Amino acid sequence: MEHFSREVESNLQRIGFHYHPQDEGYSIPNARRLAKEIKGKGANWLLLKNPSKRAIPEEFIRYLVKQDINLIVNFAKNMHEFEGLSEVEILVQVYAKWGVKYACLFEQPNMRSFWGDIKWMKEDVVETHSQFFLDFAQLCVGNGICPVLSPLFPGGDYWDLAFLENTLKYIQRKADSALLSNLVIAAYGWHHHHPLDWGAGGKEKWPNYSPFASSPETQNHQGFRLFEWYSEIANKIFSTRIPIIIFSAGAPGPDEEIDSRIIDDRALSCDQAMRLLSGENVYDLDNPDRLLSPIGPDVIACCFSTTLGSDHQGSSTFTTPTSPSLEFKNIEASSPPFSEKMIKGIDDFPYRRYIFIDHPLQNQTPAILASLDRYIKMHKPYVGYSLVEGCKSAYLVVITDDKDTFSNEYRAILSDANIVKVLSLSELNTLNI
Repeated sequence: MEHFSREVESNLQRIGFHYHPQDEGYSIPNARRLAKEIKGKGANWLLLKNPSKRAIPEEFIRYLVKQDINLIVNFAKNMHEFEGLSEVEILVQVYAKWGVKYACLFEQPNMRSFWGDIKWMKEDVVETHSQFFLDFAQLCVGNGICPVLSPLFPGGDYWDLAFLENTLKYIQRKADSALLSNLVIAAYGWHHHHPLDWGAGGKEKWPNYSPFASSPETQNHQGFRLFEWYSEIANKIFSTRIPIIIFSAGAPGPDEEIDSRIIDDRALSCDQAMRLLSGENVYDLDNPDRLLSPIGPDVIACCFSTTLGSDHQGSSTFTTPTSPSLEFKNIEASSPPFSEKMIKGIDDFPYRRYIFIDHPLQNQTPAILASLDRYIKMHKPYVGYSLVEGCKSAYLVVITDDKDTFSNEYRAILSDANIVKVLSLSELNTLNI
């Protein structure tokens, strides 16, 4: 059975936001303002926190769905007050009729506070949570909604990587094929004051990680790239990609204070993340010659935890208690939708990086490679003499003895490469790691 999310994955961008309304926040005027502001940011996703003991109004949901905004409803229940599926069953049914396609029942089941002291001590928390999720997932799938597995607190009272692995193994044993083909995983996008690429590559790249690493030599999963670590676990268990939705991207974390001095840097990081989500190759601001790791096709949506703001007094805002107001560089609403190239990302290119050495300098290749030794060890580019091959790379470095002549003569073919840097021999030292 094809995953429900496939119908949106191919034609919508992956950028979204959270919506935490104040009183009367679910009015039609607010829905209109929301839709306008979401579209103005080039986004198509909105994560709604369900009000306690009541439904989000039908007209609010239907208006946003009509505007092609993909909705995720988060019930955000915890176990010490959860009364059972009867609490959400009718809501799931009506939300499905109104156009909601994704729903999440719990948050942070790997935390003691989620369970309360008594249940935390007495329950098999993984099995109990997994079975409740499976019951909820069956309800969702039966109504045409993709069930979203509870986001875990990175680290947590029960180590989140172990909790996720044990949960997914339980689901694999118990779930039917229809549920498995529509399963979605949630992961927080908290940055924990780390750079955007912290932990990129997952455990495969950082096999000696430690839970509370604080240096680049020992990076861990506690950063924006948490989704890569979760994806790695899911791929190991299911031998296939499981879609992921990122919650609260751009927030530092629930227990971390906002430092006003780094708000601008965080805004830039969010802007970079948005560009990655749109399928662009993006430079690392700390290392301008390095590309940031792409955000793979596993991530079908990334919801930013930020205040977009409004000039209307009393109107609702996109906000969380821990997130500051950030000004993002605008991602044009006319940005192209997902294409096959965007979905594949950087993996669509035969080479990630390619160093092309121009013909007059080929006899100096050994010396050139020696001067680029650190760069080559870090990035492992292909090195060759074929410009046609080089233009199949995401990032092409051209080394020539006449930059201007070369650029003019080969302008047409160079335009086929995504990112091109033309250097003379005297500029090789500018190719920083």
